[in-house]
Amino acid sequence: MDAAVVNAGALRLNQDLPAEAVFRRRHLEELIQYDDDLLLIDLSGADLTAALRHSASCVGGGPWLQTHGITFAFDPNDRTIDRIQIGGEPIRPSSTYRVALPSFIAGGGDRYTWFANAPRVARHPVSLKAVLLEAMPGPGAPLGAPPVGAIELADLDLPAPEPCPVD
Repeated sequence: MDAAVVNAGALRLNQDLPAEAVFRRRHLEELIQYDDDLLLIDLSGADLTAALRHSASCVGGGPWLQTHGITFAFDPNDRTIDRIQIGGEPIRPSSTYRVALPSFIAGGGDRYTWFANAPRVARHPVSLKAVLLEAMPGPGAPLGAPPVGAIELADLDLPAPEPCPVD
């Protein structure tokens, strides 16, 4: 697997947890309320780039993609993404990348047609919540911090997000 994505609308935790907070099972239950199966798809670099650019047009909305294994520069003023890298290498439009994602967006939800048209490699009849529950450390153990610099902001003077068109 080269990357993983999940739409922000699938994540529902309505509170900010301080860095020193213990992330508990109840937080995970609130965070992920849908039991979508997970899929593994093969996606061209061109289609992955198009999907990420669609995500940028929806910053602050449900279609905004949370990513793993992908880094990019994002300009919130004009909602553009560039300098996309997968595994530390610049994305190549003609290359194929293996991407894990929930069945909702794999089926084209939030207008991700690029995912809906991609070849399926595997479908796992297990939800993201189940995978994360299994991976959680024991009670009181800290979760690992996300990598710093996965998204480089061009300007921190963020405008108020405009509505993103979704179905």
